[in-house]
Amino acid sequence: MIGKALSFVEKLIGHGFLYQLIMLIGVAVAAYYAWRFFWIFVEVVVIRRDKSYFANRYGAGTWAVVTGGSYGIGKGWVTELARNGFNVIIIARNAKKVEALCKTLEAEFGIKTHAIIVNFRKAGEDGFFEKIAEELKKFDVSILVNNVGFLEVDEYLDLKPEDIRDMITVNIYPIALLTKHLVGQLLARTKRSGIVNMSSVAALAPMPLNTPYSASKVFSDFYSRALQLEIGDKIDILTLRPGPVQTAMTCDVMFPLGLTPTEAAASSLKLLGFSKLSYGGHWRLQFWGLILEHLPPFLQSLISQVLIRSGLLAKAKEYKAAYLKRYF
Repeated sequence: MIGKALSFVEKLIGHGFLYQLIMLIGVAVAAYYAWRFFWIFVEVVVIRRDKSYFANRYGAGTWAVVTGGSYGIGKGWVTELARNGFNVIIIARNAKKVEALCKTLEAEFGIKTHAIIVNFRKAGEDGFFEKIAEELKKFDVSILVNNVGFLEVDEYLDLKPEDIRDMITVNIYPIALLTKHLVGQLLARTKRSGIVNMSSVAALAPMPLNTPYSASKVFSDFYSRALQLEIGDKIDILTLRPGPVQTAMTCDVMFPLGLTPTEAAASSLKLLGFSKLSYGGHWRLQFWGLILEHLPPFLQSLISQVLIRSGLLAKAKEYKAAYLKRYF
């Protein structure tokens, strides 16, 4: 049997078929990565947007909704949307923080703001999203940014059941149910609308010490991409997989080649209406995404464990009580 197989391979080589096949595969792989790196170059370097672009595409003076918009990446998105002429609706829990942010945005950018104060840990309760949707009917909402998220980093055996429940509730329910309640309103507009769904590089591989969070981000990733395939011809849908960003959710740890929330948001807003799936419009976001995407699974898991154990896990345990009190 082995002798026949070797004889067959020799015949293929003799006829040049195997060589041609290998060359064809090599050309296809080279073409794929050439296209990938060209696309990254366009996203990072070429694409530039200003107020006039967003006004023409989504309507001047329209409203952008950001969940979890009072801190972290959400605050970065709120700020960049306001900078680009959108009025903003911030949906978050901490009323004092939201009120202070709204005043700052109004004074700095001359836009209008509105606050909806809710705790997304209660998103599983009956009527939770219906109340939000009813409030949003008062506004010409053109952009929805599903940003809110919750992360509890710990050994799985040390996680409390309520921590797992909260990560599932906060990270999954809003992207699924708030989008469902708002999509009809977005489709009814004469101008185009946009939805930004926040996934994560954590969705690229199973991440020990980050188990429920990374699993929830897989849901966000697939849900957003499937939605784009279904209604992307009518609504601009951008799935984002940001890498390490220095936020309260990561206890303000700055990872190697990490970004600030403002950097992450500013580099990614410009991609709405252009890209469908991206790690972000900054080269550092693209670096992390490409590295984690192409490494073997065991190295992906190893790198995530090293990064978490090197700073986030210890700091999370040290400041957990203060962190929860301050931001949630």
